[in-house]
Amino acid sequence: MITETPLQIYKSSAGSGKTYTLTTSYLKLALESPMAFKRILAVTFTNKATQEMKDRIINELKRLKNGVDESETMDKELLDKWQLKPDELSKRAGEVLSAILHDFGSFSVSTIDSFFQKVIRAFAREIDLQAKFDVEMDLDGVMGRMVDRLMLRVADDPELHKWMVEFSISKITEGKSWDVRKSVEDLGKKIFLEDFKMVQKDVNVFLENPETFQTFKNFILEQKQVIIDKTLELKSSAQTIRDKNGLVWEDFSGGTRSFSRKFDQLGDKNEPVPILTGPQEKLLLGPEGWYTKTSKSKAAIESAYYEGLGEIMHQFEPMKKHWNTLDAISKNLYTFGLFGYLLRELKELKEEENMLLISETNDFLKSITSDNDAPFIYEKVGNRYQHFLLDEFQDTSGFQWASFRPLLLNTLSMGKTNLVVGDVKQSIYRWRGGEMRLLMEQVEIDLGHFGLNVKKLDTNFRSLPNIVAFNNTLFSKLSKFLSEHLKATLGDPTMEMIEQAYADILQNVAPKQKAKGVNGKVKLKFIETDKETKYEDEILRLLPGQVEGLLDQGYQLKDIAILVRKNGQAAQIADAFMAYAEDNKGNNYRYDVLSDEALFLTRATVVKCLLAALQIVNDAEDSLAEKTFWIQLARIRNIAFNHVLFKQDSLPEAFQGLKEKFFSQLPDLRKLPLMDLLEALIDLIGLNEGTGELAYLSGFKEAVFDFIAKNRADLGGFLNWWEQQGYKRTVKIPEEFNAIRIQTIHKSKGLQYKVVLLPYLDWKLFDTGKENIIWTKYDWDETLPPAIIPLTLRSQLLDSAFSAAYLEENLLHHLDSLNMLYVAFTRAEEVLLGMTPYTKPGKPKKLTTVADLLREIMSFNVQNDELLDFGSYYNSEKLEFELGDWHQNKAKQAADTPAQAMVWKYRPWEKSLKVKQVFGEFEASEIVSKRAFGVLVHRIIEKSQTKTDFLLELQAMYFDGAVTDEEKKSLEVQFDKLCQNTTFNSWFDGSGKVLTEQGIFLPGGEFKRPDRIIYYPYGIEVVDFKTGEERTTHKTQVLDYVELVKSIEKEKVVRGFICYIESGSIVKVV
Repeated sequence: MITETPLQIYKSSAGSGKTYTLTTSYLKLALESPMAFKRILAVTFTNKATQEMKDRIINELKRLKNGVDESETMDKELLDKWQLKPDELSKRAGEVLSAILHDFGSFSVSTIDSFFQKVIRAFAREIDLQAKFDVEMDLDGVMGRMVDRLMLRVADDPELHKWMVEFSISKITEGKSWDVRKSVEDLGKKIFLEDFKMVQKDVNVFLENPETFQTFKNFILEQKQVIIDKTLELKSSAQTIRDKNGLVWEDFSGGTRSFSRKFDQLGDKNEPVPILTGPQEKLLLGPEGWYTKTSKSKAAIESAYYEGLGEIMHQFEPMKKHWNTLDAISKNLYTFGLFGYLLRELKELKEEENMLLISETNDFLKSITSDNDAPFIYEKVGNRYQHFLLDEFQDTSGFQWASFRPLLLNTLSMGKTNLVVGDVKQSIYRWRGGEMRLLMEQVEIDLGHFGLNVKKLDTNFRSLPNIVAFNNTLFSKLSKFLSEHLKATLGDPTMEMIEQAYADILQNVAPKQKAKGVNGKVKLKFIETDKETKYEDEILRLLPGQVEGLLDQGYQLKDIAILVRKNGQAAQIADAFMAYAEDNKGNNYRYDVLSDEALFLTRATVVKCLLAALQIVNDAEDSLAEKTFWIQLARIRNIAFNHVLFKQDSLPEAFQGLKEKFFSQLPDLRKLPLMDLLEALIDLIGLNEGTGELAYLSGFKEAVFDFIAKNRADLGGFLNWWEQQGYKRTVKIPEEFNAIRIQTIHKSKGLQYKVVLLPYLDWKLFDTGKENIIWTKYDWDETLPPAIIPLTLRSQLLDSAFSAAYLEENLLHHLDSLNMLYVAFTRAEEVLLGMTPYTKPGKPKKLTTVADLLREIMSFNVQNDELLDFGSYYNSEKLEFELGDWHQNKAKQAADTPAQAMVWKYRPWEKSLKVKQVFGEFEASEIVSKRAFGVLVHRIIEKSQTKTDFLLELQAMYFDGAVTDEEKKSLEVQFDKLCQNTTFNSWFDGSGKVLTEQGIFLPGGEFKRPDRIIYYPYGIEVVDFKTGEERTTHKTQVLDYVELVKSIEKEKVVRGFICYIESGSIVKVV
């Protein structure tokens, strides 16, 4: 057996066989013994990845069981690992597979969140949670309820009321809306993020005493006023010095646009310290640049400079830095003051609704693992894991790592093997707490002393050679170019982290991909638009043609994926394709799309119509809902729009009958349960009959069903839920459907497609307009706790006391954007098509978007055999980069299987009710036939071990109304007659241990089920009760039962009997 290093770290790249590596590593551990799988926990990032890995493990075990192929890399590794022969490995694989299938619940491959939930539920009591707590996923809904509660409390809490009034006044002063709700919600949502969890304790300490925060607020506002007063004094001094020397500001260099006008800008209440441009900062060196060579006021200007203007200008920079610091704090000051109230409301809300926020699981688990030893945790959870396989480690958060680290320390200290797999270049979930530095360095620092083996997976099994070569060149150059640009513009050497993350970017092409004989195609088009044409509109115009070209090359719709940055872009593309398909029905092309991000239920006419109908049922006086209902129904029925339809109190003649019928049924409709109400409306409106948008209709039914499963099924509650959450629902279409996939780049991670279209390569590298928040420490008073304050990311932070925090975020945002580009460009197998806006570079060149990066990199020449010379493939006139030729896709267009017709016709539940027939029908207190009697007695005997049990079962049937009192007595008499037979009586007198309906499993997976097996001290009796006439097959059946029992109980005498219930005859078989 080959012994491996305790900690294996695989640093992978896109398409490098990560799932294969994980599966192989899992099998190496699981094949140690049949039950070894119970000691392994494999953790993945998504439910889809979890299912994929489970399927892969099961399928590989099946394959190995059926035969080992020594030419396969996996098989060879497993044979070498355990020093087995092929037939021995097959046998062991079969044993492991059988063990997993018989105890599938212990087959631990799960998402990180699922594992954390399991631990938290095990520790619910210790962390003051009720056992039946709910995990709340809708954090926006929680925030909405918190703010609602806060607003209701304003009237009863004078301090809160005062704070809200001050907040509103400050908003009005800034020229913004007085309504503070949105500001509170936007900042309040940060409560759920992991970066807030890291500082939550310090924030709670700081906000614990309202007087402390009030003092802090006054301090910040007073300091801002001090600067305003100081700058007004400097302004007055500057004007005095100017006047004293007989000057006006136009006398200085620059004339009417002179820098000297900066002195007049001092003291503005919003920007009291003016900003000096780069050339103006050079004026601080001396008076030489303050006047022109021909100026007649040279002496006076020099005099004014030395009398104080130079010194005043020197104060601009330190005062500006101080002002930017205070202004950054004050931006969120009033909202931050409400955090204490929000945290209290959140605590009360969780207690009232008995819920655990999904965002809190990492925090809870961290406290559990830090306060308890690993063996105790395993005891509570029910599994003692000795091996951990952690996938997508680059997206693991600091809290998650703090939770896992103690468990890994425990297994590593025992010398057990653990595995970590990840790719820093694919870290795109930092907004969810993902910390790429864990994979880059921290895991090696924390666990390296146990011994580790770092391996690089550098072969791309996904993409054709040209795709690999393009990405090798692009990201090798982009990482260095971006790093050098940031170091030059920001002067921060830590920007080298980008180069470090992409140090291992170069990949080899898999031999199987080379052997295909085709190289793949990459085409990147720069789109130049005029002022009248929006880039987004041009993209939507071009996309259908791109798809038609791909279909002409032999690709199917399902081979094509369109990846976007935002959900809104996905929705626009889906709408554009559907509209284009409607306008071009006869061109023999299809434009079907499939997207979880774009196909919103609320966009469908049938859903709008049903929602309006539900609103009418809820409130018949809602005239807006009624008019909406008729308009949407007109669209469904293709009725022309005219003034009659839109005019109040008027309706097309075609709808008059339906209106009368609808409103006459309202009283009855209101009595129906929600799901039945929906079905009744669908039937009433006629949406079952040949209506399009059936997928949307099905999706809406599913949404109603999901609501009912978790909430009270009342109509008002549903309409409220739909307004707050339900409108986000999208239609679900089967994955195998032949349609273009439209996905966000985030959702595409881990997936691959033959063709990838990237239409919106235009996102900002560092978007400071998103109101992103960072939490940072601010020391303001030595006698009071330090303030942990929320800062909105904006460029002014660079020139403030918070410049270090700003530089850190700047670096990480640029790396996030580069990683996003990497994930997008590495999904393609055969064809990669990108579109990006083209703007002519200015002077100096600005790199603010992905489009700027791609434009600049096209001109790079490479003198390296490993990389491409992009300049050779870029046509500067057409603004196109093109690598490789089209190859005809040989895959034949599979004929679309006609969809099976779905049954949409609604059938009221009351029409589906049938009276239950209990065993037989009874008339005139007489059992109709002996056969019915036999069946009835047989079923009671199945459940009865003794006479008492029989009588109790019969009594239960009587109470359930299955038999009358006379029938019950008749059955008791018949059973007593049977018991007069000594043999029959012995089966019910309690003298032996009775097993009723006991299943016996056979090796092939089948099973037999004798009616009765009785264990006596002298042997075993197998009994089968029969109705009807005696048959030879009955004896054969009982003989089989006897042989089976003999094979199990080899040392006991086994006898077999058949009892015919109607006649009372008992036949001894053996």
